[in-house]
Amino acid sequence: MKITSVLLVVLVFGVGLVLGFQLSTFGIQGSDKATEPERQSAIEQPQEANTVMSAAGAENAAKDTATAHELTLLQNKVQRLEQQLITSHQQLELATLRLQQAEQPELAGSEEKETPTTISLQQAQSFLPEPFASLIAKQQGQAIDYLKLHQAEEIDGEWAYDVEQKVRDYFAAHENTAKVKLSSVSCKTTICEIRGYQYEPHSFTVIYNSMSAERWWRYGSSYSFQSGEKQEAYFYLLAELTR
Repeated sequence: MKITSVLLVVLVFGVGLVLGFQLSTFGIQGSDKATEPERQSAIEQPQEANTVMSAAGAENAAKDTATAHELTLLQNKVQRLEQQLITSHQQLELATLRLQQAEQPELAGSEEKETPTTISLQQAQSFLPEPFASLIAKQQGQAIDYLKLHQAEEIDGEWAYDVEQKVRDYFAAHENTAKVKLSSVSCKTTICEIRGYQYEPHSFTVIYNSMSAERWWRYGSSYSFQSGEKQEAYFYLLAELTR
């Protein structure tokens, strides 16, 4: 009987040990399984945050690019409007000048003296670069009328560009070409403007006089001005188309 009791106690103790070991193993595995999703979530969260930040940065960069493009377009539009305003002002001034000349009363049996047209240095500088602005600001009369008309005229594309190129070619082929340097040739509707520098006195006059004999040069009245300074001699000419 005593032996049976001892065996029973040993059996119960053994079963308890086995059950305890299994419960302990199950708890460890359960704990590991429970923490694995948490580890994955902790790893995935920074990646998702980086993705969101990258998308936000790309969106901001796109907005900045669009804003810069719109600003450039706006600046270009303002420049075009400013140029149109300058041209409109010049045309208005020319129309006013012509209207005043048309409305000027004629005195029967007598000649009325007209006040010659003049131009300020500031206004000349709005039309021409230096030293040509200072040169033309010293002039008066019809030469200034020609200047203002030229500034207000539209370009006649049918022939103006062709005449400009012929002028350049003629100066380049002339025997005195090394004595002058063309700065600008601008022909529009009725007025042609030529300006440049000369390295010997009257070099421009010699070339221009010979060019005037060419059949393609259809200009009659002209006004030519030349500086007398040896270090920086220059010339400026305005010619009116023969009608």
